[in-house]
Amino acid sequence: MGAFLSGGIDSSAVVALMAEQSEQPVNTFTITFREAAYDESAHARSLSRRFNTRHTELPLLPHRFLSDLPALLSSTDQPSGDGPNTYVVSKLTKEAGITVALSGLGGDELFAGYSTFRRYARLRQLRTLWLLPKRARQLALQGLAPGTNRQKMTDLANLPSLQPAGLFPLLRQSLSATAVGALLGRPAGVTSYEAWFAANRSSLVALPLMSQVSVSELVTYTMPLLLRDADQMSMASALELRVPLLDYELVEFMLQVPDKYKLTPAPKQLLVEALGPLLPADLLTRPKQGFGFPWAHWLRHELAPFCAQQIEHLAQRDLFNSHALRHLYRRFQAGDPSVGWNQVWLLVALENWLTEHTF
Repeated sequence: MGAFLSGGIDSSAVVALMAEQSEQPVNTFTITFREAAYDESAHARSLSRRFNTRHTELPLLPHRFLSDLPALLSSTDQPSGDGPNTYVVSKLTKEAGITVALSGLGGDELFAGYSTFRRYARLRQLRTLWLLPKRARQLALQGLAPGTNRQKMTDLANLPSLQPAGLFPLLRQSLSATAVGALLGRPAGVTSYEAWFAANRSSLVALPLMSQVSVSELVTYTMPLLLRDADQMSMASALELRVPLLDYELVEFMLQVPDKYKLTPAPKQLLVEALGPLLPADLLTRPKQGFGFPWAHWLRHELAPFCAQQIEHLAQRDLFNSHALRHLYRRFQAGDPSVGWNQVWLLVALENWLTEHTF
């Protein structure tokens, strides 16, 4: 048995509790990067020493990732842009002889770790703006957050209220409905998530505000995407992955916890303080990095030929407006900040899946 140890709060909490229960040193695994902004290996190494684990690191370079990419993408049963990080660390863990690994997935959802929670709370403080006409509301919002994407600001101002059904998808989506419509060449339809929010509105609003966001995260992002892809990517290496922070009793308990214990000066302060001396206090002051890759840099450099080829193949299909698709990719390569790397990667993953399944 082993555990993924990124150096952040969630994986550290899991490893701390494992070490407390185990008579043998825990096996821990982490991915390292040469890009300093994404490399948490020093933190993971420090925590490994604290918990006396058998620690293994894998330096991940773009050429190695590129060589794994075909097997990685073919491990999914549906097009998805998530899971590469789990695939890589799972492969490393399995190669070390581990058959079951624990992950810290779920901590952000339950303990208000995502930026979504604070943005949601901040917008709720501005709900009196929704008493104004749309145009005045939009101007006020632009004045408060001048650097925000203009289309997202327009979509926000057009919301009839700040209920979760409308606001949460807007905070979480990779592309606005307008941008999706431009790519498709037709208006975007209603998503299944919008239908879910409409059907469950009364039970959702009965919860504390931050718990409403937790449920929204769990239903629209964690369960259908993160858990599904984590399972597929770990099983691609025959590794059983477990997520103790999503134990149903902990989920039920955390949904009843008042907002004041979640919207603390430091994100997930409740989790750190609950574990007392097991975790180092500096975890609260360390900037959140997340377990991610240097995607934007890689997609513009080492992975650019692969991405360009996939985007061009996708543009030749009768699925999207080819001009809009190519224009989106050119804007990303030119460094347009309004086009995120995830928008490009999702399209690349879609084309690869279509090719794999001979559509």
